[in-house]
Amino acid sequence: MEKKQIPRREFIKTTAKVAAVASLPLSSVACKEPLPVWPKGKLNIGVCGLGMGFSNIKNCLDENIVAICDVDQTRIDKVLNIFAEQYADKIPPWAFQDYKEMLKVMDPVLDAVIIATPDHSHAMITLDCMKAGKHVYTQKPLTRTVYESRILAQA
Repeated sequence: MEKKQIPRREFIKTTAKVAAVASLPLSSVACKEPLPVWPKGKLNIGVCGLGMGFSNIKNCLDENIVAICDVDQTRIDKVLNIFAEQYADKIPPWAFQDYKEMLKVMDPVLDAVIIATPDHSHAMITLDCMKAGKHVYTQKPLTRTVYESRILAQA
């Protein structure tokens, strides 16, 4: 049986198309929906990292939790289920797997971000949130190195 050869250019085109579609963030579908209007007079808070961050969510329920972000979809689903069951009176937060996408989509309404990700990512996420003009609360340690501390102090 003779093998059929795929032309090199066809292979590269098809691979590029698949890679482009696969790289689209999951939340890009949600970007087309209008943002809900959360109650006025409260902070609109986003939470990055739902392991340690979930205790922060419980401590901030007097405010509006408008966005949650974690790379682990099972954690996101768990928090959304808890919101649906225990906090049905609140508008559920939007869910993201990429904090940069969360900052971009939620920028008009987001006031502050709680960062409770693994320690090695604290500084970068904190810096990006500060550059976006958001208030931040970061779990300790804030940074891993003196250099990272200096960069955040300058920001």
